[in-house]
Amino acid sequence: MNFEAFTHLTFDCYGTLIDWETGILAAVMPVLAARGIAAEATQILQPYVRYEATQESGPYQRYQSVLQGVMAGIAAELGFTPTAAELQALPNSVGHWPPFADTVTALRRLQTRYKPVIVSNIDDAMFAETRKLLQVEFDDVIFEPQIWAALEQQVLEFVEMEQVFKLVHLPFRRGVILAGPPGVGKTLVFRALSHRLAGRCTVIWVTARSIPEPAAVKRVFELARALAPTLMLWEDVDLTVRGRADSSGAVLGELLAQLDGPGSSEGVITCASTNDPSVLDEALSTRASRFDRIVNVGLPSVTARRRMLERFVSDIPTVTADLDRVAAEAAEMTGADLRELVITAFAEAQRGSGDRSAPAPLASEHFQSALAQLGDARRAARQSGVRRKGGRKEKFGFTA
Repeated sequence: MNFEAFTHLTFDCYGTLIDWETGILAAVMPVLAARGIAAEATQILQPYVRYEATQESGPYQRYQSVLQGVMAGIAAELGFTPTAAELQALPNSVGHWPPFADTVTALRRLQTRYKPVIVSNIDDAMFAETRKLLQVEFDDVIFEPQIWAALEQQVLEFVEMEQVFKLVHLPFRRGVILAGPPGVGKTLVFRALSHRLAGRCTVIWVTARSIPEPAAVKRVFELARALAPTLMLWEDVDLTVRGRADSSGAVLGELLAQLDGPGSSEGVITCASTNDPSVLDEALSTRASRFDRIVNVGLPSVTARRRMLERFVSDIPTVTADLDRVAAEAAEMTGADLRELVITAFAEAQRGSGDRSAPAPLASEHFQSALAQLGDARRAARQSGVRRKGGRKEKFGFTA
């Protein structure tokens, strides 16, 4: 494997970088001691794993609520009803769970070559304290808890069910479409999935360029079945297959057959991304046993936009801009849009300073100018109807 080809490394946080067992015991043991209950570590950790899985298997909950449910389950097994304060023992402790002994040193070494990315479904506020303990600035942090709850259920947990599906002779295959506008991080989610499943299944990436003809679809599925269990990550599926009336109709027909026809995608979990699921043929996007779920990746919240702006300007020595106001005014922007906004604003600052040798201070006025420029470019693009192949639009003055 050529490690020079990679720019980002994704990590699951708790249990990989953070010593969650030590943290859990440090939170729960004092509760038990105050009640005069003596318990072995396994009497806490084993129920923790069971109850966490139970809590996360139902409708989406914030992780704080998940941990409250876990604490209630542990208490029930040990024979007491927890108070409201005791239910908070686990949620309140997460920010104090320690990193493993080699975590910080290893992350610092890796950061000299790669951009580290945390993938977690934990609440933002809970991770904030953990982030301080890791002592490393992460390039991106994906929190989108609803998205990860869906992917945990539809992909990550499903991979673990292969043997039991075979026992009851049910087809072991799944299809998930990740839908959202350009720049919201669909490709980064794919990278995270491939990281989480590394060593547990084969991962195959498919792009429009790699599927020039129907026969290529057949070949990639034959390879996926031969190496099953396989996670197939199909980027921008709308660029490969759209409808029956255009030139991709033959490719669409072959994909439908491979997903659901004789000798179909047994052992293959297919995840596809698209900017607009409405352009896909309904036989592909809405037919169960081909693509079973659509997971929508929306625009970042104002809190997420504020964090992204902070990260993008973190190496600029002097920033006087009101980032809260900028985040509020950038309501329709993706992460990629926000990066371009900072680039445009910083270029404005440099032009105004006249100094090309040192970074200029970045002020609110530079962001206001950048917002105006990108807004003008977006309006011009809409008026001219400029589009790229596959229906992608130009937004905010650059091609997303």
